[in-house]
Amino acid sequence: MKIVLWISVGIGAVILLYLIGRLFDRFCIYLENRGLLFYKHKQSSSSASSAMVGLQKFVEPGTRHVVEAQQNLIVKEDAAGNPAEPGKASDDSS
Repeated sequence: MKIVLWISVGIGAVILLYLIGRLFDRFCIYLENRGLLFYKHKQSSSSASSAMVGLQKFVEPGTRHVVEAQQNLIVKEDAAGNPAEPGKASDDSS
């Protein structure tokens, strides 16, 4: 008789833990919908890698110059001083 009682208490505890988990899940989704928590559906706008940018700038200051050089677009001019169209090769035969 004691075994049946302990089994029913164990099953009741599992069901209670499941219901508490579901209630906590719904509460977190409610907070997420109000904008107070990033839980399941919304992602944060920043990532862990963006937090490391400051450290990289401190450790490797030369990389900033390389990145700036890669971001700058070099616009070649033709003989009349007009900027060349993107995608066309400039004619340097003159």
